[in-house]
Amino acid sequence: MKTELENQDKTEIVKQTEIQKQKVLLGNLKLNKGHKLFEYNMETQQIKPAVFDSQEINITDLQKGFYEKKKKITINEKCIYIGALNKTNVLKILKNKYRVTIN
Repeated sequence: MKTELENQDKTEIVKQTEIQKQKVLLGNLKLNKGHKLFEYNMETQQIKPAVFDSQEINITDLQKGFYEKKKKITINEKCIYIGALNKTNVLKILKNKYRVTIN
């Protein structure tokens, strides 16, 4: 009984630490003219357009000519990113390249 009371009286102080996420370059992708980037979720088998991060443009850098047209993608786990003209072409690429069939 004494040990149970001692355990109840003790309080633990837990230090919460913040996990810092670092952005890592996974690769580059150059799309053809008119093509879009699609995201295929392997768990839910959904195809939807990829979500790009918003990019801030500094006006002074823009006037000096230091503007890059690179876009960054928010990468989701268990997703494949495919550049194609439309969703039907994404289905063809999934069927031929990745051997995935979608009903």
